[in-house]
Amino acid sequence: MRKNGHTSAGRQRWRCDVQGRVLSWQWAASGNTQAYQALPGHVRRADAVCCDGAAGAIGAIRIRWPKARIQRCLVHVQRDGRRDLTAHPRTVPGRELREPCLRLGGIRGIKDAAQWAVDLHDWHERHRDFLLERSWATDDPTHPRALEGHTWWWTHLRVRRACFRLEHLTGDAMLFAFLDPQATVPGTIGATANMIEGGINAGLKRLLDLHRGLSQDHMRRAAEWYLYLHSRNPDPYRVLAGHPAAGDGTAPEPRPATDDRLGTGIQMPGANPDNIDAYEDGFGIRKGWVR
Repeated sequence: MRKNGHTSAGRQRWRCDVQGRVLSWQWAASGNTQAYQALPGHVRRADAVCCDGAAGAIGAIRIRWPKARIQRCLVHVQRDGRRDLTAHPRTVPGRELREPCLRLGGIRGIKDAAQWAVDLHDWHERHRDFLLERSWATDDPTHPRALEGHTWWWTHLRVRRACFRLEHLTGDAMLFAFLDPQATVPGTIGATANMIEGGINAGLKRLLDLHRGLSQDHMRRAAEWYLYLHSRNPDPYRVLAGHPAAGDGTAPEPRPATDDRLGTGIQMPGANPDNIDAYEDGFGIRKGWVR
């Protein structure tokens, strides 16, 4: 299973196994096929790969593991359909096509997948003329596409795109690969990348958001450290043992359990030798709204 991510410190690629553990990662300038091929790792053979559909990732998978099954994350497919059709399509065919998109998450067996494919085919047959409708620049010269120099364009481009995406994924066997009965271990192919999105991605984004004041180099190191801690058998003590504990290479002196210099409570008025009013200097407890 692979996944790519992007932070303000740069674009990063990482690969995870079926348990959601990070196998390898690297920083890359872009998400092309060469960047994914350069991703280090010790996975010599992959039975199946679940990804979000990035063209670079799919190209690298087909080169490195030509026999591996590719499963497109169904959540990402649903998001793509929602982006094209919107939550409330204005046309009747668009509203009807949104229903198969929503049903993708409920596919649990081969019979469900077969019925879903039949319903998509029936929808296409009913609305074939609708998909072939064109608009001409002579009829609408102020249309953005007419201003770009196009003489005609598909009237329902977004509906066409949503329909053909589902048909192409079905024809390429990338939509229901997780139901393939010939898999080495049936049931182990994930239908979604939720394990990465909610496990690796969400935690990494939360880390960088909580520490958004870090410099770029420090942010990169924090991301790498986070991925290492979520890898197979991380050993942070071994890594830290290779770094000096102090700037001069010597261990710092142990700090006492109690230090009188730090005080034991809240400073009260007149409690210091100079008789400085702590509340005047803003050291006391305050209540109220911050505006």
